[in-house]
Amino acid sequence: MPAAPPFANTTFPCSDIIRATDPTAFTGLTYVGEGERPVWDWRVKDGTTLTFVLYKATYDDGMTVEIRVERDTFKEQAENYAVYYSKPFGQLPTGVRTRVKALSIMTGNHDWGGGINDITIHNGRNYALTNTLEETFLHEAAHTSLVDYNLSEEWKAAQRADDTFISDYALRYPEREDVAESYVAYVAVRYRADRISKSVADLISRAIPHRIAFFDAQQLPMHPIAPRRPLHKTAIEQMALHNRGINPQNQSYEPQE
Repeated sequence: MPAAPPFANTTFPCSDIIRATDPTAFTGLTYVGEGERPVWDWRVKDGTTLTFVLYKATYDDGMTVEIRVERDTFKEQAENYAVYYSKPFGQLPTGVRTRVKALSIMTGNHDWGGGINDITIHNGRNYALTNTLEETFLHEAAHTSLVDYNLSEEWKAAQRADDTFISDYALRYPEREDVAESYVAYVAVRYRADRISKSVADLISRAIPHRIAFFDAQQLPMHPIAPRRPLHKTAIEQMALHNRGINPQNQSYEPQE
C-alpha cells in the first residue's frame, strides 16, 4: 500500500513555475483558412467534427502547430484567441511539445485534454484566473508527447520503487495521469526550484526520487526554460536513491527491484 500522496494535484503547488513574462519559443502566426477537423469535445463527451478558423503557429526550435479556433463562436476574435494560446504553449519545454500537432480552441467550461496529437482547450475554463494556465498546458502536453512512458517497463519500475504517487489524481489513475502529474513536479524541482517553497520541493524530492531519475535519464530538450546542462540531484534525492540501492551519480536509470 503506497503512502499518501503529498498533493491533490501538481498544478496548484507548482503554479508559478512558468510565468507569463517568461521567454517563449513562439515566433509568429499565419492565417491558413477554414476547415473541418475531427476533435474530442467535452461538451458532448464524444468525438465530433467541427469547423475551425485555422492558423499555423511557428516556434524558434523549428516546430509548427496548427491552431484551430471554433468558427461559429469565435470567428471575429479568432486571431486574438490563436495568439493568446500559442504564446504560453511556446513557453513549454521542447520535449513536451514534440508530438502536439494542433491546439483546438472551443467554447465551454470544461477540462482541457491532451489527446493523441492535439490539446483540446475549452475557453470557458479560464486557468489564468488561478495562475495555472501554463502549468495546465504543461500537464496536457505531457499527456500527448510523453504518452509512451505510461506503460513502459522503466516507468512501472520507477512507480514501484517510489514510496507513493505525487498526487491523489495520479494515484487514482496511475496509467493515465501519473506521468503528466509527475512531470509538472519534475520541472518544478529540477528547473524552477526558486519558484516553489522549500517544503514543496522537499515533498516532491521525497515522494518520487525514482521518477525524477527516470526523467533525468530521458534528457528531454528544455528550451526555452533552460539549455541542456549537467543535472544536479538534491541531497534528499541522493539519500532516497542511496537508501533504495541506486547510485545517485549514475545518470542512466535502471532501478533495482
